[in-house]
Amino acid sequence: MNHLSAALVDLGLRGQWQDVARHAHAIQGMAGNLGLTRLQALSQSLDEACRTGAEAEMHRLIGSFDTVIRDACAVLEKVLQ
Repeated sequence: MNHLSAALVDLGLRGQWQDVARHAHAIQGMAGNLGLTRLQALSQSLDEACRTGAEAEMHRLIGSFDTVIRDACAVLEKVLQ
């Protein structure tokens, strides 16, 4: 698990959903700037789930971050080669 995914899981386990939403919002903007649409959409969904209190959905979305971030990093590596 990458550092960012681990941090989101930790915050979620501690019930710090406002912090999760803040990080998700920041990731959403960064991903949009880089054209990482899958990561952007996932971050937007997590941000919205946190703001509406949909806890089961928040946990499900956090569980998806590791794979999506790994895929985004692979895309960036190919672009930078």
